Amino acid sequence: MAAAAYEQPVSSDSCREVETNKEFLSVSHSDPGRDEGSCLRADSDMHSPRRFESFILSIAILFLGLNFTYKFVSLTLLYRQSRHELKPNGGVWDVERKPVAFAFDSGLRYDLNASQAWAALVPGDGLVRLGARHEPFMVSMFHQLRCLDVMRDQLTKPRVQRDEQPARHCMNYIRQMILCRGDTHLDPYQYPSNIHPVEPHPVRRCLDWRAVYEAVEENQKEYAAEWARASH
Repeated sequence: MAAAAYEQPVSSDSCREVETNKEFLSVSHSDPGRDEGSCLRADSDMHSPRRFESFILSIAILFLGLNFTYKFVSLTLLYRQSRHELKPNGGVWDVERKPVAFAFDSGLRYDLNASQAWAALVPGDGLVRLGARHEPFMVSMFHQLRCLDVMRDQLTKPRVQRDEQPARHCMNYIRQMILCRGDTHLDPYQYPSNIHPVEPHPVRRCLDWRAVYEAVEENQKEYAAEWARASH
């Protein structure tokens, strides 16, 4: 029975037992080197999966490190490029605008259902291409007008059909532009008891917005002509 027991595969516990009982094994077993070899093979079999897992983990950590480094360098270069090359004049398009008088109206043309009138406020796609690479930008004035049109369009739809994401973006953008400009013109106060509004058509001193339209339309024509030449 003892001889049969030693014929079984040797586990790690058996290895420790063999190491502590070498004298007994040398007497009771005809081939003591066989058990020691089995112990070595058992230890090797136990450590091989661990070594493989450690190797895979090291490769994964190295890959993640290289990926992070690549993204960090790419974003840094893109940020520097966007600051120094893409945005001319610090992000402000230099368009000469002379002061003009702007008489406010009642805005009857621009009610909630006047989709064509609102769409016509933005020339083309509203974009200009600037710089050597013809990078696209949207002039803030047209961004604001388009945002007003987006909110108008959402108000004309049933609540279940509305898309809140673009309207939320536009509301926040308009809010920030109002704060950024910080217009300090004084508007007449309308008391609730008055039937007729006070000064319904005030006149403001503004910068000529028509110059912005002309500059955008000219830029769009030049880009379209250059794109047509490059495509032929």
